[in-house]
Amino acid sequence: MATQDQIKDRFTRAIKKSFRPCPLIGPKWFRFYASGEPADFQFIGCQKLAKAMGKDPRFVAQTIIRNLYLRDIDAAIEMTADARISLRFKKPLVGKNESSSNA
Repeated sequence: MATQDQIKDRFTRAIKKSFRPCPLIGPKWFRFYASGEPADFQFIGCQKLAKAMGKDPRFVAQTIIRNLYLRDIDAAIEMTADARISLRFKKPLVGKNESSSNA
């Protein structure tokens, strides 16, 4: 089962694969929620990436999702109206703790 660090790493890889040159990725763009609301995990950096590259935020989110490897993780993925990428895990992540809930 995946950990929070593995999820962050997979998103970072997807972003680097999606855009060249790759813009800087902010560490606060990765959000884990202990309560599961609004999701178990959200990537909230699509708006900032889009602004940095002069692209539509929904295009950025769709491109990241297309290059995101989650086949071995039982999770539902969706893009919100404001171009955030949300994950809901069917099983709890290993290594999920309070100290990194807003990493």
